[in-house]
Amino acid sequence: MINTYKELISEFNLFEKQQEEQKKQGLNDFNILTIVRKYHEEVSLHSAMIGAFLDPNAKHYKGSLFLEKFLDTINLNDWGLDLNQVKVYREYQNIDLYITDGEKHLIIENKIWAEDQPCQIIKYINIIIDENKYIVPANDEKINLELLQVVYLTAQNKKIPNQHYIEDNYISFDEKYKNVNCFKNLKNYKVKYQHISYSKEILNWLYSSQEEVKNIINLNEAFSKYIDVVKMVTNEYQGKVMSLKEYILKENELEFDTLKKVSDEYSKMINEIRDSYLKSLAGVIQEKYSDSFLDKYMKVPIDNQFYLQTGIVTKYKVDYSFITVYKKDWQTINIEEKEKIFKKLKNIDLNGSEMICPSWNGYAIIYIEKVESKEFLIIEKNLEFLLKTIEDIVNILKE
Repeated sequence: MINTYKELISEFNLFEKQQEEQKKQGLNDFNILTIVRKYHEEVSLHSAMIGAFLDPNAKHYKGSLFLEKFLDTINLNDWGLDLNQVKVYREYQNIDLYITDGEKHLIIENKIWAEDQPCQIIKYINIIIDENKYIVPANDEKINLELLQVVYLTAQNKKIPNQHYIEDNYISFDEKYKNVNCFKNLKNYKVKYQHISYSKEILNWLYSSQEEVKNIINLNEAFSKYIDVVKMVTNEYQGKVMSLKEYILKENELEFDTLKKVSDEYSKMINEIRDSYLKSLAGVIQEKYSDSFLDKYMKVPIDNQFYLQTGIVTKYKVDYSFITVYKKDWQTINIEEKEKIFKKLKNIDLNGSEMICPSWNGYAIIYIEKVESKEFLIIEKNLEFLLKTIEDIVNILKE
C-alpha cells in the first residue's frame, strides 16, 4: 500500500521503466500523418485523406470502391450518382469536399473544432446552383431536391450549422438572421441534409473500406494510420505503449487518496503560477499599451482599432487562461478578407505549441496555461514571447 509521496514517485518511476521496456520491444505510437500534420487539421489532413480515398481517379487504383462504401454508409447508395462520371474536389470554392457527376451534387462541410463561417452552408448552396442553373427549374424558386444534397460532418455533437435551420431532414437559412450582411445577396433554398460524425459514419466507412484492401500492404496501412488519427479526434485512441491511466488501473496497490493529494497540490501550484503570470502580464501590457484598464478582466485598448482582454475559459474540458486580441470593426469586413486574416493567424506559432486559435468572431485567442514542462512556468521568459505574439497578431489584423 502506498501512503507517502516518495512511495508514489517511486511507483511512477517503475511505470516509466515498464514503458521504456515496451518501447525497446518495438511497441510505438508513430504515425506519419501526425508527424507532418496536426491531428485535428481539417483541410490539410482530414479533408485531404477523405477526399483521396473517395476520389475514383486517385492513385489507390481502386476506382469508385471507397466512394461506393461511403455512399452506402450514409445511405446514398440509391441516390443515382453516376460513378463512371463522378469527380471529387477538395476546397472547390472553399467547399471542403464537393462530389458531382455533372448532374447531381453533394456538398460535404467538414468541421473538427473550427466555428462555422457566417452564412457558410447557404453560401455554398448558392454557389453550386449559380453554376448549375438546371437545379432550379425556370421561373421556380424551389430546387429539384434530387439533384443537390448537403452533408455536415463533425467531430463533436453539433448537428446544425450556425444560422441555419433543419426541418424534416432539409436545411435552409434561418430567417431570423435574414438581415445579416452575408445573406443579403443569397437566395434561401431548401436542400436535403444529413449530419454525420467521425465517431460513427466515418469510422464505419474506414473499417469497411480497409476490409476490402487488407491484403494490400500500403493501402491497409494507410487506412490503419488514418483510423488512429480519427480516434485521436474523437478521444477514442488508445496508444500501443501502456499509458499512465492503464498502469494506475492495473496496479491495485496505488492509493487514489494519495494520487488525489498530489493532483490537488499540482493544481494549486498551477493556479498560483497562473495568477502570478496574469498579474505580471497585466503590468507589462498596461505599461506597453495603455495607462488605464477598462474593467477588472483586463480589457485594454491597444489603439483605436484593437482591444486585448484576458480571462479564464473552459474549452474541451480543460481550464485555460487566455488573451484575446480583436478588432472592433470585424463585422464590416467581407468574407474574403476574413479568410485571408484567418489563414495568416493560423500560421502563427507560439513557443512551438498549439496555442493560437483564430476565431471567425473576429479575434485571436492565445492560450497561456498549457503546462507541459517546467519551462512553461518561467514567467519572465513566457512574457517575452507572449508580447511578441500579440504584436504579430495586431500586425496581421492591421493588414
